[in-house]
Amino acid sequence: MGRDEALLGALEQALADPGEAEAALERAVDLLHRSGGYFWVGIYARQGEEMVRQAFRGPVPPCLGFRLGQGNVGTTGQTGRTKIIPDVRQDPTYQMCFEETRSEVVVPIREGSQVVGVIDVESDRLDAFPPGEAALLEAVAARLAPAVGKVAGPVPARPGRREP
Repeated sequence: MGRDEALLGALEQALADPGEAEAALERAVDLLHRSGGYFWVGIYARQGEEMVRQAFRGPVPPCLGFRLGQGNVGTTGQTGRTKIIPDVRQDPTYQMCFEETRSEVVVPIREGSQVVGVIDVESDRLDAFPPGEAALLEAVAARLAPAVGKVAGPVPARPGRREP
């Protein structure tokens, strides 16, 4: 069994344990941080027009959240698109929380068509995310969606759209 399959299997077990959604997210960031050798891993949930940190592993970040469209976390929360940044120093959207960060990948977490959160993974190495890493994190995001959906606030309706 490869690293990806082992991580997804361990994640499914961690999320299957009864308990609060917050505890499940803590177990998830712990697994991601240990298995990937990442510098920092965080899970954010959407609260209105902001992505708010719910769980993390690594140094304590100075920022608790990002407004939609702000930084890579807020941009991914707004666009719903995975963003891979091989060198954060070359990315105009990047907002520094850690001087050590050199590369980053941010993946949306969806419930249905709504972005309810994001996974933010940071490395202290340039171009640290090999091909396939974003796909693995997208698979992780799909498994995290129910837990993140429990802690996320309601997603505001877009202008011109009607609520069901």
